[in-house]
Amino acid sequence: MKKKGLISLLVIASVSLGALGLAMVSASASNVKRVSSSYIKKNGIKHRFYKLTKNTKASIYYYVNEPGANRDGLTHRANIIMPRGTIIDSQFTGSKNSKKVLYGTGVDLSYTLKHKLLGKNRLVGGPTFAINYSSNTVRIKRPGYMLPYGNNVLYSGGLTGFLQFGTYDSNAVKLTSDGYVEYYKYANRRAAENIISAYQKQTIPTSYTKINRSVVKGNVTYLYYGHKLKGVSDSKVRTKGLYQYRLAIANQHTPYRLNNDISASMYTIGNQNFFTFVTVSKE
Repeated sequence: MKKKGLISLLVIASVSLGALGLAMVSASASNVKRVSSSYIKKNGIKHRFYKLTKNTKASIYYYVNEPGANRDGLTHRANIIMPRGTIIDSQFTGSKNSKKVLYGTGVDLSYTLKHKLLGKNRLVGGPTFAINYSSNTVRIKRPGYMLPYGNNVLYSGGLTGFLQFGTYDSNAVKLTSDGYVEYYKYANRRAAENIISAYQKQTIPTSYTKINRSVVKGNVTYLYYGHKLKGVSDSKVRTKGLYQYRLAIANQHTPYRLNNDISASMYTIGNQNFFTFVTVSKE
C-alpha cells in the first residue's frame, strides 16, 4: 500500500475508535444525557467478524517503541501471515488492484498474537491491518465473548470516568477479536497522542489470559479462563482446568451521550463500574 493508502487506513482507524473529535477535558453533568437503546442500535459502532480458514497473508501497520520517549516512532508496515483460525473484525472494506480488501479498524487483536507476529518493540495502536478478501475469510456471527457495539475496550470509572475522560485515571479491560481478555493499568505515557493510546498502544498488558468459554445470560457475559486475571474482580469457580475463573461483564443498559456527540454504555465488571464508547464523534 502506498503512503496515501496508509494514511487513509490510519484515519479510518482513528475515526472508528472515536479518537478524533473528542476534547480531552472534563465535562459538566449538564453536557451528558441518557439516550435510548434504539439510538445505540441505530448509531452504534457495529462489526463484521471473519474467521480465517487458512494461514493468510496480511499487511499490518505498527509503531516502533522508543524507550524513554513520550511518543512512538513513525508508522511502519509489515507483511505477515495471520494464522488459521484467527477471528478478525473488519468495519471497513476497500479495493486494491481490483481485489476486495478487509481493513481491521475495530476490535483489536490480542497482545499475544501481535507479539508473535511483530515482536515486543513494535506496537499496534488498535487493529490497523489490511487483508485480501478470499475464500479464506469466512463471515461469522459475533463471538459470544464480544460486546455488541464499540471497540470492546472498557474503561474504569463508569459514568464519572466517561464525564471526565482524558483527565480521569481509568484502567482498561480489553476484549480481543481472537479471544483474549487483557487488563491495562492506567499509564499516562503516550496519552497525549489520542484518547485511546494510553491503553491500545501499551507494549505489554498488565495481565491477560485466553478466554476458553463464554456464556451470555440476559445482560451478563460470563468469561471463563484457566488462571486469575490480575487487576479485575473475577471469581474462582473450579479448582483446576481451563474454566477455573469466571469474569462477569454486565451491561447496565444505561447509555449516555456527551455534548450531543459521542456515546458510551455503562457496564460493571465484578464489583467495579466501567464504560465503553459505542458511538463516535460526528466531527
